[in-house]
Amino acid sequence: MLQLGYPTKNSLKGWYNEYQQKLDLPAGYAGREPKFSQEQKAAAIEHC
Repeated sequence: MLQLGYPTKNSLKGWYNEYQQKLDLPAGYAGREPKFSQEQKAAAIEHC
């Protein structure tokens, strides 16, 4: 079950493997590009 604010099982495995290889973890979160632009979000809200 996914809970907001908690990493997934696969994220934990990835972090663990990265830590085992580098004996350290990156300081920040890389994240990803947003799926929708601010304009697209605003248009969706206006539509609703």
